[in-house]
Amino acid sequence: MAASKPSSSRQQRRLEAKRRKLTDRALATARRRFLDGRIDEAVAICFEIDEDPPRNPDVLLLLGDIAHTGRNFKMAVELLRASVAIRPDHFRTNVALGQALLSVGDMQAAEHCFAGLCIRYPDEPEPHVGLARVFRDQARHHEAAAAYADGLARQPDNMDAHSGLLMSLQYDESAGPQQRLDAAREFGHRFGAAAGGPGHHFSNARDPGRRLRVGYISPTLQTHPVGIFLSAVWAAHDREAFEIVAYSGVLVEDNITRLLKSFTKGWRSTVNLSDEALIDAIRADGIDILVDLDGHSGGQRLAVFAAQAAPVQVSWLGYPDTIGLPAVNYVITDPVTVPPGADQWFTEDVIRLPHQRFCFTPLHNAPDVAEPPSARLGHPTFGSFNNPTKMSDAVIGLWCRVLQAVPDSRLILKWKTLAKVEEQRRISRRFAERGIDPGRLDLRRDVAFGKHLAEYADMDVALDPFPFSGGMTSCEALWQGVPVVTLPRRRPASRQTLAFLTALDLTELAAKNEDEYVRIAADLARDTQRLRRLRAEQRARMAGSALCDGAGFTRNLEAAYRATWQRWCEEG
Repeated sequence: MAASKPSSSRQQRRLEAKRRKLTDRALATARRRFLDGRIDEAVAICFEIDEDPPRNPDVLLLLGDIAHTGRNFKMAVELLRASVAIRPDHFRTNVALGQALLSVGDMQAAEHCFAGLCIRYPDEPEPHVGLARVFRDQARHHEAAAAYADGLARQPDNMDAHSGLLMSLQYDESAGPQQRLDAAREFGHRFGAAAGGPGHHFSNARDPGRRLRVGYISPTLQTHPVGIFLSAVWAAHDREAFEIVAYSGVLVEDNITRLLKSFTKGWRSTVNLSDEALIDAIRADGIDILVDLDGHSGGQRLAVFAAQAAPVQVSWLGYPDTIGLPAVNYVITDPVTVPPGADQWFTEDVIRLPHQRFCFTPLHNAPDVAEPPSARLGHPTFGSFNNPTKMSDAVIGLWCRVLQAVPDSRLILKWKTLAKVEEQRRISRRFAERGIDPGRLDLRRDVAFGKHLAEYADMDVALDPFPFSGGMTSCEALWQGVPVVTLPRRRPASRQTLAFLTALDLTELAAKNEDEYVRIAADLARDTQRLRRLRAEQRARMAGSALCDGAGFTRNLEAAYRATWQRWCEEG
């Protein structure tokens, strides 16, 4: 008797299983293309798999990841919400959605997303770390610390969570130097020990005067403060004495990326490299000095430093405090940011460049310096374009005192999160609770870089936050002629603007206490003639200062590199 034919339902199941297998293979190929930076190919494969618009939740997830990486945050949110609508309980997609909501600045939705995930997946660390990011970005620092602790309780070896906690402590005024040092040492002990410590034998030639290969690691070699501050330095490096190799975590390149790439001898993408593969690549490249440019500020590859990927390892530029890893030998700073006597708060040896730890590149497309807006509006305007992460209750309380001291004044605040009505209401409420009419606030959304600089024309006096002062933000304000009033504390993060003002011989804008901060800001806002004079002189003064001396800065930096190398050679 002939065997009966399979039922149509069995055939249908087999066909469906075959289709799923082919889809999974295509998705795996698309993800590999994405990780290799071949974005167009990855997107094309996604649309070969699915219709337009896509309905497969895995395709939507991948397209959402691609959009997020390409900084198209709004599209990422739309794609990931569509995926969640099809598959509401998929953990990975919900976490990705929360991260995209954070990036687009929708803090209320991000908090709701991560808080819900904490309840639904109580043993997973990622939702707690995501919630900590929301709290940190809203300057809710005690809640952030608690949420980071919750994440670490579930996964003690989560390096990103430890880094996030250390970064959060930089913004928290209640976190003193000993607490920050202890937390950094805990990070160093945990991850330094896990990496086996600095036990690798290097074959690099111990010649103190030879040409050195300097490797820089960063995920922010793009239009970002790190990339912008770095450009003048790489342009001025002595190619006869130093060879630059970049290890870049940038997936989607921009104009700054392409500029930086033109200054290097080698450019290695680290996007799809494991820590082990990156360590092998650095050692194979014969790097003599390895420089970390970001510290605990996000996207770090500190596991590479923990394993001692190069003979000499240095922290510089993007993170002002101690990293905490025993294998990071030096931190490069300046005498203002880290005054003599403060070395005890670092696990690294402190190297102070003569003037600055930053080198500002004058912005060729910056608009001309404008007249003080008070001259045309009839009232003074204060402002801050800093991250709201820095706007703690103490900061807002002090800014309210400034506004009360100048009753007809206004305050401009600008950041991407202020595009959302909910966040505008939250900020307005914090000022209203301290007696400031919300009508005196001008809350603005972030704009494109060129337009962003033009908005300094609307500001008479910039108010610097604390204990984490402005970096690039303060430089931009000063370049546009806007004086910046600052309140430096003991921690390095609070002294960045002070270092800039020192270079410009404007230390009278640095207050010793809160009362003086209010007085300096109020007096300056009322003195239109002084504002005019500062705006007329400030850009030229800045351009002629050590802050903008790319060649001089780079010679000092190279001398520091050479000294670290000579010490390694002598120690044998």
